[in-house]
Amino acid sequence: MRTSCVASLIRTSAASAALYCEKERYSGVLHLAVVFTEEAFSKNLEPTCLQLAEQRIVPLQPQCLVLGPGLEAQILASGRPEVVPLLPLCVRSRARIRKETVTWRECIEAAPLQQAEKGQLIGLLGAFVLHRLGPMGVFEINRLLGGFMLEDTQVGRELMEMGRIKGYDQGRSEGLEEGIEKGIEKGIAKGIEKGLLIAQSGVLQVITRRFKRPSPRVIHLVGRLTTLEVASFALTLALEAESLEALEETLSGLADE
Repeated sequence: MRTSCVASLIRTSAASAALYCEKERYSGVLHLAVVFTEEAFSKNLEPTCLQLAEQRIVPLQPQCLVLGPGLEAQILASGRPEVVPLLPLCVRSRARIRKETVTWRECIEAAPLQQAEKGQLIGLLGAFVLHRLGPMGVFEINRLLGGFMLEDTQVGRELMEMGRIKGYDQGRSEGLEEGIEKGIEKGIAKGIEKGLLIAQSGVLQVITRRFKRPSPRVIHLVGRLTTLEVASFALTLALEAESLEALEETLSGLADE
């Protein structure tokens, strides 16, 4: 049973490799990584040759990778970014996967590769993280990847279609609601600030109309009225004060100095 499964895997891998070589017009040795869960499964995997159109032959050199702590050490020591996405499959602890995903992504980012290649590898990393941790929202997986936008990759889009990445619309809605809430809070704060300035200006206008010219001390005190309620009360005082001196004394008790 196991031998037949391995043989089927080899045939499938060879067919996929042949299609790739035909499409890309590839020539040379094709190195293919094949991942096994147990050492015994990899025994029948041997080098072979692909016969393509126009009598072209491409040697297929498979590389066996057996999941487990030993593979993790090999990957980290190899310095090969193309196998870094396999790390979530080697680590047993889900907590550790959550903790180290961003570090693995940074290993890929630091590699001397084209940005498109890095994106593909990070997409694969995200796919294997989802495989180990289970479906999650796009914002959560992007957070684990250190802010990488998984949905912008082909792998990410396929995972969303399959339902492995869930709650995109909900997450976007929650983010929008949070943004609106913060915007309202900021708008209210700015509105209060503007209203306070208007109220302070109104107090000074009343003082100027009633007493011709406010003293520097009064101007300073009006500028230190820190809430709309206090500024509104000061406006009433300015309308009713008998003298500028009496108003100045009253304002000194209201101003925040």
